Amino acid sequence: MDTYIDMLYHEKAALKEKIYNLEAFIISDKIANVPIVQVSLINIQHSAMKTYLSCLEQRIEWMERTIT
Repeated sequence: MDTYIDMLYHEKAALKEKIYNLEAFIISDKIANVPIVQVSLINIQHSAMKTYLSCLEQRIEWMERTIT
């Protein structure tokens, strides 16, 4: 059974993969076919995902410092 910090590591890995895939889409030619409003929302989503990743990393770092 995974510990709480293990779950955070899994969540971080899954989020990093989603960010990678979104970034690949953003720089691809496919983005040219997306309405500008959607492109703006995709960019906002990307920013939010990066912020969320940073929070997860800080939580993991804090837990590693205080638990061990």
